[in-house]
Amino acid sequence: MPSAVESRTAGNRIIRGGTVRALGYVGGTGALALAFALLFRHLGVVDFGRFSTVIALVTVAGGLAEAGLTVVAQRLYATADAEGRRRLIGHIVGIRLLLTPVAVLLCAAFAVVAGYDSTLVIGTLVAGLGAVLAATAGTIAVPLAMELRFGTVTVLELARNVTVVVGIAVLVVLDASLGWFFVAYLASGAVMLALAVVLSDRGHLGRPAVSRAEWSTILRAAGPLAVFTAINVFYLKILIVMASLLTTGEETGLFATASRVTEVLVGLPVFMVGVAFPLLAHAGAHDEARLAYAMQRIGEVTLLVAALFALVLVVGAEPIIAVFAGDQYADAVPVLQIQAFALVGAAMTQAWIQGVIAVGEQRALVAVSVLALVSVGVLGAGLIPPLDARGASLAAVAGETILAAAMLVALVRVRPALRPDWRPLPRVALAFGLGLACLALPLPPVVEAALAALVFAGAALVLRVVPGEVLAALLRRDPPDVPAGGAQRAAAAER
Repeated sequence: MPSAVESRTAGNRIIRGGTVRALGYVGGTGALALAFALLFRHLGVVDFGRFSTVIALVTVAGGLAEAGLTVVAQRLYATADAEGRRRLIGHIVGIRLLLTPVAVLLCAAFAVVAGYDSTLVIGTLVAGLGAVLAATAGTIAVPLAMELRFGTVTVLELARNVTVVVGIAVLVVLDASLGWFFVAYLASGAVMLALAVVLSDRGHLGRPAVSRAEWSTILRAAGPLAVFTAINVFYLKILIVMASLLTTGEETGLFATASRVTEVLVGLPVFMVGVAFPLLAHAGAHDEARLAYAMQRIGEVTLLVAALFALVLVVGAEPIIAVFAGDQYADAVPVLQIQAFALVGAAMTQAWIQGVIAVGEQRALVAVSVLALVSVGVLGAGLIPPLDARGASLAAVAGETILAAAMLVALVRVRPALRPDWRPLPRVALAFGLGLACLALPLPPVVEAALAALVFAGAALVLRVVPGEVLAALLRRDPPDVPAGGAQRAAAAER
């Protein structure tokens, strides 16, 4: 019997799954925003800053310990038999249980060396334990993603966020002190792990395992991605550091404010693209024609979503800054309008990196990430002194564009058949331009932003740049039976 990613309906299920995960991301992020609004008022500026410091440390620890293990696990899972898959999950869990606690302990040690008080050091350990449990749950959920059970995966992610939200709300009502709020993160990891065990097929659950040979194979595959992740964590943060050294504190704050807005929005296309990786991993190993077809469609959808977000930020920057940061940050509006275009490069990078990993070329990620980091450093040094925050945003846009281009070159170099078809690009640009024209209308900025989004969406439909498979999947129609090797011809015929 063919696996879920081999079925004719896999594409439809991935599109619907991407929609479900996107809605889950929006719901979870919105709920967390409300919870943090409560927390800000409860703790006050100083304690909220201390709380955020601990969560930032734990987030960095989790990101570094992730080390690309999830996507590598999915790729290896796609090529293994049933017993090999069970062993793989056991070994990945074992690696997680080693790496994540070590990363958390290193962060706690940093907190001690930095002179943080006992509340923050203990908080790092408590919230860090929650990260260990969540990382284990994420590994157990790999078979769920490979079986395209995206609703279940979304439930796990939502459960984690909802637990944090409920925990914060209850603790605020109880007038709890700072230290107790880190327990909400421990509880969220425990809830996510418990649900992952309950909702997963027992046959896919592997006990934590240690094997030098198996771990060596997994870590060799994940190593380049781990380096890429580490550099990427530091990648755009370097611009904030450079701004703090090369311009005023006010200009640094304006750039950081704009960066925070774009960081929130770029998370959505990242979630959507990540849903497709199980199919890409399988196609990368068994069916290049299907991989090329999938990558083309993913690229088209990613470009549309990123262009829409960039348009909304450019047209609606003024009300977005007013709501997000307050009127005192009005000077961040032009900074955000520039930085909005970084979303396009960042989103396309996430689309093409999936293809690079799917074909097993993780080693290319190291060179690509180093190139991007050097480019951002050089551009920042040249643009920030004369242009301040706007210069930093220009450097961010250029850096993301260079990173996306380098990622595409790395992909096409190893698999020329994955070269994108650029014919939809002019039509996307035309739809963007029509939406941007709304800036000239004598309307309130909020209305202009909403109208620009509607104009863009309508133009995209009229110009036929929304892939037919997406519309069919959302309308729950079965896809046509495209024979192996005929994917590109089907795409060309549709146009």
